[in-house]
Amino acid sequence: MDPPARAWAAAGQALLATLAARLRDPLAGGAAGPAAAAPGRAWPAPEPCRLELHAPLPQAGRPADAVLAQALPLLLEGLPPPDHPRALAYITAPVDPFAVLGSLLAAGLQANLGLRRMAGLACAIEAQTLAWLAELVGAPALRGGLLLGGGSAAGQTAVWAALARACPGWHEEGLGARGPQLVAYASAASHHWLDRALRLAGLGARGLRRLPVDAEQRLQPETLARALAADRRAGRIPWLLVAHAGTVGSGAVDPLAALAALARREDLWLHIDGAYGAPYAALQAEPGGSDRLAACGASALADPAGLNQADSLALDPHKALHQPLGCGALLLRRPETLPAAFADAPPYYAEAEPAADPAPDPSQCGPENSRPFRALPLWLSLQAAGAQGLRASLRAELDGAAALRAALQASPAFVGGPGALGVQTFRPRAGGDAAVGQLLARLRADGHAALSAVRLAGPDETAPAAGAPRWLRACVVQGLGSAPEGLARLPGELAARLDPGAVGD
Repeated sequence: MDPPARAWAAAGQALLATLAARLRDPLAGGAAGPAAAAPGRAWPAPEPCRLELHAPLPQAGRPADAVLAQALPLLLEGLPPPDHPRALAYITAPVDPFAVLGSLLAAGLQANLGLRRMAGLACAIEAQTLAWLAELVGAPALRGGLLLGGGSAAGQTAVWAALARACPGWHEEGLGARGPQLVAYASAASHHWLDRALRLAGLGARGLRRLPVDAEQRLQPETLARALAADRRAGRIPWLLVAHAGTVGSGAVDPLAALAALARREDLWLHIDGAYGAPYAALQAEPGGSDRLAACGASALADPAGLNQADSLALDPHKALHQPLGCGALLLRRPETLPAAFADAPPYYAEAEPAADPAPDPSQCGPENSRPFRALPLWLSLQAAGAQGLRASLRAELDGAAALRAALQASPAFVGGPGALGVQTFRPRAGGDAAVGQLLARLRADGHAALSAVRLAGPDETAPAAGAPRWLRACVVQGLGSAPEGLARLPGELAARLDPGAVGD
């Protein structure tokens, strides 16, 4: 090993040692050093931008150990540990340390999964990984797809595939190939990726019909049926339904089997946005799993007629499966619909020899040309944890959320709102939005816990009304670190930070 390689290896070993002392394994439960004993702040400390971030570009290079010696304190002090037990603001899960190693390996291999002839083995690993995900969530009918940058990219890709099916000339002629207005349907609780996808496809805001939800933020089939009938009478063409397995605001899971049956009768493409919640369907395969899912408001995930009936399903391994950010899976019933939306024949790929693999190149099946080896960290994690280890992590998150819900119900300071899976909304009993804002500000100042705030649509509303109340939101995604005892204490710790008038009688 020459001197530069030795220096690089030494720097890498030091970096891995630092990470090993910082991270807890959300899938294996192993605690590493100070993260478990003294978690510190759940929010970054409020501070002005560091002076070193205003420095000009260095003209001369520096040794790797010197660069890391300066960078690591900046990063470790400025960013809270991702596995902090009270980091509950968003569905941003701690990463499996084994996947960290997979990311390092993928970066070193630099495999480009755009063309099979460049990275056939890596493409085969991605295909196996997608098949394992479908098996894990009980959706064997979803037999192919892609790994993309996240659930938003996966959902947008599915929308464009669905549009190619609904409007066959769209690929060549644009939307002028279809006369009457195309209409897509989703609940008032849907994520804004859908609005973006329809805008980018040229359908605009009028192409989306947001439908009211029930008190638990779920879309009911009869609500959809009424909207479909009204649009058909008006000469519009329904083509897409987006249902939810874990909404971003409250974790709600729509009645998937009933919506799938209605979509099939109405000839709608059914896309299930399971970016957060779909992995919890893995619990249906274990004793008591269906009861656990029902207890957390997600009984629809225990029904195999739900996810398995989708035309497309998006799920984010970088959420409940604890992968590095930038890993979203798209699974499809008919993967051949992707080339119908994306395939082309660029002149700079003019190799004459026939491909050894007749399957289309991944670059012809989605929006990316150069594609990173996203599957490798996940492929390694799935093998290291196994299905049993993954279910244990998912189970721990639901049990932690159940402990939090029970403590909120018993709390004199808070009233609970909608919540399912590992997400729970709540607010102070008195003080309104001002009390919510004061509590968030105090938590950001002292760093004790990280919560966020959401506005939720009420019954018969297609979006949260102007001036709708804000709810605090807690997202339990710490895997085996989702300790019920600590989460049960959280309402009392939060109540101590409220003004006396916000606690109520």
